[in-house]
Amino acid sequence: MQDNPMAGWAVAAVLMLAAAVVAGLVEYCTTWTREQQERNPVGYLGWLIRDLESDLESLRTVRGRIQRELQRVCEEQQRIEQRCRVAASAAVELREQHQGGQNRVLALGQMWTRDQLESQVSSLLAEIRAGESALGHIECCRDSMEAELERLTTQETEIQAGLRLLAAQRELSQSRHAGGVSLDQLSQQVQTLLSNS
Repeated sequence: MQDNPMAGWAVAAVLMLAAAVVAGLVEYCTTWTREQQERNPVGYLGWLIRDLESDLESLRTVRGRIQRELQRVCEEQQRIEQRCRVAASAAVELREQHQGGQNRVLALGQMWTRDQLESQVSSLLAEIRAGESALGHIECCRDSMEAELERLTTQETEIQAGLRLLAAQRELSQSRHAGGVSLDQLSQQVQTLLSNS
C-alpha cells in the first residue's frame, strides 16, 4: 500500500482542528465572564488571588536566578580586576628592569633577556587591554541585571499590594455576599476603605 500524501494533510488538519477546539475549550473553562464574576465574586477573587500568587512565585524564581547570576558576574568582575592589577604591577616591574639597560635581569622571580622582557611587557599590556574590555562588558551586563532586579522588585511589591487588595475584596465579598453586593460596588467600598486608612 502506497502512502497517500493527502491522507497526511488530512490527519494534520484534523489534529490542528482538534488542538484549536481544545485550546478554545480550555480558554472558555478558565476565563471568567462578567456575568460569572457578578454571580460568584468570591470565587472570581479567589481565582485572581491564585493566579497572582502563581505569578508572584514565578517572579521570585526569576529574581532568584538573576540574583545568583549577578553574584557570579560580580565575582568574575573581581577576578578580572585582580588579574589586571597583577598584570599591571608585573608590567611596571618588567618595564623598569628593561629601562635599566642590562642584557639579563632578574624580575618576577626569574631571569629575563631584553627581548623576553619586551615580549612579556607587550603580552601583559595586551592582557590588561583584554581585561579592561571584558570589564566594560561585565559592567554593562551588571547594570542591565541590576536594572532588571529593580524592575522585578517593583513588580513584586505591586503584586503583593494587589494580593492584599484582592484579599480585602474577597473578605468584604464573603461578608456581603448574602446582601447581593456587585463586584463593582465591592471594589468601590474597598477603595474607600483603603483611602481612609
